[in-house]
Amino acid sequence: MIVSLSTRWNAGRHERGETMLEEIRTLGFSHVELGYDLTPNLVPGVQAEVKAGTIAVTSLHAYCPVPAGLPFTSPEPFTLASNDTTIRASAAHYLQNTIRFAAELGAGAVVLHAGNVECRVMTPKLIELCAQGRQYDDEYEKLRMKMIIAREKAAPTQLAHLYAGLEKILPLLEETRRILALELLPSWEAIPTEIELEKLLQHFNSPWLRAWHDLGHGQVRENLGLTPSKGSMSEGTWFQPATGLSPYPTLPVDGQPQSVPTPSVETLFQMPGEYRELHSAPSTYLFSPEYAVGQGNFAWAYDPAENGAAKTPLGHDYQEPAKQGQIGKNAWTSWYHLVPTRLMSGWVRLHGTPASLGDVRLGKYQVHLSTKEDVPIAAETGWEFLRVPMVPRLYVDGALAPTGSQSAATGAFPRGTVAVFETPGGTAVLCGDGTGLTYRVDKGAFILAYRPGNNVFAKGKASEIAVPFLGISNRLHLNDVLDTLAAFGILRPGKVGYPHQIQRGTTLSSYAFWRVQAKDGAFECQIPKVALTAMIPVQVEGLNDRWSAFVVDRKRPAPNYRPIPVRDQCGYALLDPTDADADFFVGHPLTCDNPNVRLLVSWKEPGRWYVEAHNDGDAAIKTSIASDRAWPVFAFKQDVDLAPGSSRIWEVEETR
Repeated sequence: MIVSLSTRWNAGRHERGETMLEEIRTLGFSHVELGYDLTPNLVPGVQAEVKAGTIAVTSLHAYCPVPAGLPFTSPEPFTLASNDTTIRASAAHYLQNTIRFAAELGAGAVVLHAGNVECRVMTPKLIELCAQGRQYDDEYEKLRMKMIIAREKAAPTQLAHLYAGLEKILPLLEETRRILALELLPSWEAIPTEIELEKLLQHFNSPWLRAWHDLGHGQVRENLGLTPSKGSMSEGTWFQPATGLSPYPTLPVDGQPQSVPTPSVETLFQMPGEYRELHSAPSTYLFSPEYAVGQGNFAWAYDPAENGAAKTPLGHDYQEPAKQGQIGKNAWTSWYHLVPTRLMSGWVRLHGTPASLGDVRLGKYQVHLSTKEDVPIAAETGWEFLRVPMVPRLYVDGALAPTGSQSAATGAFPRGTVAVFETPGGTAVLCGDGTGLTYRVDKGAFILAYRPGNNVFAKGKASEIAVPFLGISNRLHLNDVLDTLAAFGILRPGKVGYPHQIQRGTTLSSYAFWRVQAKDGAFECQIPKVALTAMIPVQVEGLNDRWSAFVVDRKRPAPNYRPIPVRDQCGYALLDPTDADADFFVGHPLTCDNPNVRLLVSWKEPGRWYVEAHNDGDAAIKTSIASDRAWPVFAFKQDVDLAPGSSRIWEVEETR
């Protein structure tokens, strides 16, 4: 997986393109998107770095570079959907410049804001009401419907302008073989909406015209009730651990790579007495270049009163009436009314790491579920929550166990029990973890179930369910798969294939993920060079969400550090001892005697760093801040008084 950082993050504080890109590289990024605020003085440095091969550009955000003479930077100084002829002409001119610049740099895509419907702007008021928790009251709904109706009246003329403008741009896209991606924006006034974009793409039917989905924008639109979300997680929701690891050529289409098929793991969320279709209510728990966690929340369900409805809530005919028995599957054609779940609360998380060494991705499927009432579960099956439509090889403590073929087989699924699903496109592995899990092989499918105590989900009592998984490339054969499972402590729990010596902290678990407990804000260990198929995913507990955290390999030359995310007192990183012996520090560069202070550590330029302390509370704070004794980059010690809402910033020289 390639993750690019937009130069929107730092272009404004640099005069030279070289230093701008160097700052990004020190964070561990090898790819960038050039933002719409890339000023002309930064261009020569960018061109030189791309030519030297020190950085790769994946995309440009129009208009890039900033048009000469423009007194401000904006993604929308000119738009193709404007009613003004002069503005449309300028948009076409500068968009062509951006496309040619993308071709020069080898960037595959140009991102474009198409424009806004010229009507009264009402989205900010909706956001204000939503922030007050009023998105389900009458005032909110009246304003939302008023805004939708006003937009529907004004949009057709401007959509026609957009179509005409794209018609003229397409020949250049075909000539340069660049993709123009229209970005979905967070406001309802923006052009196009999801449905408008789908129709536009169908009209042009060009490989050089695509959609650009901004996760944050999409979440805002969904929160405001503006987007038709494909959000059902009760039927047909699945993930593919091995997707994207095939050595065969892939082409992303609608988010799904075209390659040799890999095993699919279907999620099941049917519960007796609950609505048939739950809304995913998605949120991002954690995201970084090396570890990501997405979250769905058990909070809302699709109103069953809309099943079989003849008209959408806006009074239109359904485009796909045959799908109206499945509310969440017809979501591109309407907006649906959501109701609170009857029974289920909690969340489901999907953890994932990139296939950092090319062939293996580690992840975890995690459920935190409680119920609003006592819910009895069938004793013979338990609560079934995962299904794979094939029969695996089953291993128990390293030994192959029988699973039957098409006939029924059952058993416990604790740690040390793994199900290996092999296909031509790659291998997926589900790993047992914890008590209460059972498996069943029936009619050619493998089904995982959870059995709560006394086969009853007790009201208000949370059940914790976890299933680690691996996605493995078809470059690795079965013996390689088993070696990988052994190396990460899965095949024989308690034994791992990476010898290590801990100088600070303790191991909590080494089953798939290396869970450790920090001591005084950090974890330290040495790992000799070892052959592994993936980097070691480490989770460091006992950290502070308010303080910056880094991983440093003290055996490597600088820059040998990168920031890592911390959420709920746990830091997430990947450790790589496959090239040479490694000496890792994972934790906080700075600590202080008041855990409520926010401490930010960030790289400024070669040899110099920023340190910031912030008090976001209502009371004054007096504290002592010091660098960790094992942090090798710089030394820092400062006593500071922080008034409520105030910050102190220092520039610090590296000491090595």
